[in-house]
Amino acid sequence: VRHCSALRRQHQGRSMEVLLVGSAVGSQVQSRSEPLAAKLCDAPRLGLGMAALGRPGYINIGHADDLPSDRTVDAMREHAHAVLDVAYKLGLRYIDCARSYGRSEEFVAA
Repeated sequence: VRHCSALRRQHQGRSMEVLLVGSAVGSQVQSRSEPLAAKLCDAPRLGLGMAALGRPGYINIGHADDLPSDRTVDAMREHAHAVLDVAYKLGLRYIDCARSYGRSEEFVAA
């Protein structure tokens, strides 16, 4: 089943809309709003995967070299927000989140 939701995020005085989509092959779209379902047709093909930002141990081969020494939740959230801000400035509007990506959904929603 394909699930989707729109998320409006406020950060540093800016309002951003992010389209969250999850699917299984061959599934039909389930949406709470027709405008949102219509947006799926125009969903970007390039996006930002939140696995490494929401759960640093998710990708573990050589990943320790990329991580700062401060791995607290607050530090991870701050880093995720910095990456999300740059991604948004560059025009990325597709954000890949999943429950298995640690705190990725929480970080995107904050």
